[in-house]
Amino acid sequence: MPVSVFAAQVSHGVFMTVGWFVFLYVGSFAAKRIPQGGKKMLYAHIASQMIGLVLCTIGLIIGCELFDVPYQFISYRHGTLGLAVMALAYLQGVTGFLRPKKLDGKTHREQSGLRRAFEIGHGVLGKVVLILAIVNCFTGMILVEYTVTVEKAEVWAGVCIAVIAVAHIMDWAYDKFLLEHRPNSGMRTTGARADREQMVEIATTQESC
Repeated sequence: MPVSVFAAQVSHGVFMTVGWFVFLYVGSFAAKRIPQGGKKMLYAHIASQMIGLVLCTIGLIIGCELFDVPYQFISYRHGTLGLAVMALAYLQGVTGFLRPKKLDGKTHREQSGLRRAFEIGHGVLGKVVLILAIVNCFTGMILVEYTVTVEKAEVWAGVCIAVIAVAHIMDWAYDKFLLEHRPNSGMRTTGARADREQMVEIATTQESC
């Protein structure tokens, strides 16, 4: 296998892994904290998503252009799904940038139709994109076994699984120990999770997003 193809695959994988698993996936948890953190969490979410999208774009360019990866590699299902996921990720970014203004002091039902559609659609599309991207990243790790050793590919996959696990453990710990024991938080909790309706009520008291 030509060195350029080897370098392209590894570089592409590294940028995509860091972009999706670190910034886009972990950064998506900041969106859940906007009701508590207000604009600080909003900006943290935006920054993480922008950085992740830039890294994934670099990975896409490296894989397709700079190292002249043969088109037959892209034509595999991994490449086809990857291009579709990136297109959806760009759409997600555009909708977030052009989001309708949130009305201060209004509940979700009292927002404009466009704002309600954005809040629902942006959240749903974001989850769909992340799921598809994670699936595609792992299929890429299977393909890269033919480029690097199987052991290295397994370590690569293990690190990604660990990142996901740590993100969910930290999210659970935040709900369990910080929110439940925060004085005067005004939050009702059911087990480790805050009641969704109460979170919506609190979100309306935050600054406009």
